[in-house]
Amino acid sequence: MFFSKKQFNFILAIIIVLSIVLVSPIYSQEKEITKDEADEIILQAYYSINPINSIRSVHPSQYEEKSDAQSFYNQCKKIDYLNKKKEIEKLGEKFPSYKKDGAERASEYKALTVDFPKHVEELLTQYYANVINNAIEEAYSLKAKGKSSLKSSFDSAQIALLLANGIMLIIPENEDIIRLQKDALATFEAIKKEYGVGIYTSEFHEKNVGKIVFSKSMIEIKKEKPEAIINKFVAGDYIYGIIYYNGTFSDETKNYNQATTVIYIDGNRKIDFPFKLDGEKRDWTYLNIEILPDPDFSTTRGAKVYSKALSELSPRIHKIKVVLESGATYKPMAEGEFELDCTKGLEKVAEIAKALEQKSQAGVTMPNPAQSNPELEKAMLSAITSAGWKETPIKAVITDRDWTINRNALGVILFRSIGAKVAVKLPDNTYKLFSLTFSQNYDGKNYGKTELYAVGDSVPILFENIK
Repeated sequence: MFFSKKQFNFILAIIIVLSIVLVSPIYSQEKEITKDEADEIILQAYYSINPINSIRSVHPSQYEEKSDAQSFYNQCKKIDYLNKKKEIEKLGEKFPSYKKDGAERASEYKALTVDFPKHVEELLTQYYANVINNAIEEAYSLKAKGKSSLKSSFDSAQIALLLANGIMLIIPENEDIIRLQKDALATFEAIKKEYGVGIYTSEFHEKNVGKIVFSKSMIEIKKEKPEAIINKFVAGDYIYGIIYYNGTFSDETKNYNQATTVIYIDGNRKIDFPFKLDGEKRDWTYLNIEILPDPDFSTTRGAKVYSKALSELSPRIHKIKVVLESGATYKPMAEGEFELDCTKGLEKVAEIAKALEQKSQAGVTMPNPAQSNPELEKAMLSAITSAGWKETPIKAVITDRDWTINRNALGVILFRSIGAKVAVKLPDNTYKLFSLTFSQNYDGKNYGKTELYAVGDSVPILFENIK
C-alpha cells in the first residue's frame, strides 16, 4: 500500500497531535493521594525529626570532637526540614482536619510545622549559641599558641561551622543563627588559610593529606615527583613511603607523641610497630617510612620488622595496607595501600630482610656500666639460670648506679632492686641483649640472694659485640 506525499504528511500530523494529547495533564492526571497515605507521610516525617527533636539539653563538652559536630550536621541535613515542611503544609491544605486539635495525626502535624522549629530556636538560645561561641573563641585561642596547635584550632573552627550550618538548615531565618553562622564561617576561612600554610608542606601534601603514598625511591619532602608515586610493586623492588598528617605529629597524637604503624596483609592485621617521636619531629606534619628499603641507606627501625614479615609471604599477589594509628586515640592518622606481586619468588625480599637484620644487630652493643661489681654481675647470671631460662646468660652489665629501695605503705623495707643489661645465647646459637631488673628481699636485718625480678625489652646482638 502506497501513500502520496500529501497523505503521508497528513497521517504524520495526526500521530503528533495524538501523542501530545495523550501525555497532556488533562489525560494523565496524577493519582489523588488518600487520607491514609497522607497520614503515613506525616508519621514518617515526624519520626525523621526525632534525632534533633529529642535533644533536651547540651553539655558544654558534648561537641569537643569534630566527629560529634559532624554527626549533628548530618542529622540536620538528613531531615531535609524545609522541603519536608512544605510537603506537610500542602497536605494540611488538602486535609484541613490536620489543623484541628484532637484529630488523627493533628499532633504530629503541629509538631512538624510549629513545635519543631520553636524547639530548635530554644536549643539555640539556651545551649547551641554558647557552644558555637566557645568553639570560635577556642579556635582563635589555639591559633595563638602556634603551629603545634593549628590542627586543634582548625578542628574548633569546623565544629563551630558544622553546628551553625546544621541549625541553619532548620531555622534559616533566625537572626541569631544567621549572625553566628556568619562569624563561624569567617573564623573557618581565616584559620583554614593559616592552617594550610602551617600544615601543608606543598600542594602535593594538601592533595594527599591523611594518606600514605609509595614509591620505589625515597620521597623527599617538598620535592615529591607525582609520576614516581605508584601502588604496584614486584617482590624485590625497594618500597618507600611518606605519611602526610592533617596536623603536627604532636597535635594528631594529643601530645602523647606515640603512634603505631599497622600493616594489613590481604585484609588481616599482621604487624603492629609502636614508636615515639622526640624533638623537632613532633612538630613535623609528615613522616618518611621505609617498607623495603636499600639496606645500605636504611635509617629506620621499622624497616627490619616490615621486611621480615613480607619475606615470609606466599608466592602470589598480595594487597598490603599500611595504617598509622594515633597512640592517644587509636584512630587512623593516615593510610595507604599497594599491591605486592610475589609470584616470581621472594628471594630478593629475604635478602633485604637479612641485610637489615644484620645492620640492626651491628649497631647493638653492650652499654657502659653504671658501676662495676663482679660479684653482683655473677649473681645476676646465676639468677637467670635459677629462673629456668633455656637461654644461656653470658654477660651482665649493671645500668643503675645504686639499688632502689622498695617499701610498703607503712614505710617498711620489702626489697631492693637494680637494673642491668644481660647478653644471652639462644638455643639456635644466636644472641640477644635483655633489659632486666634484679631484686634482693629484705628480712629486717639483711638482704637475701639476688633474684630475677622483671623482664623488659630485648634486641638481637652479634657475638662480637658482647664485650
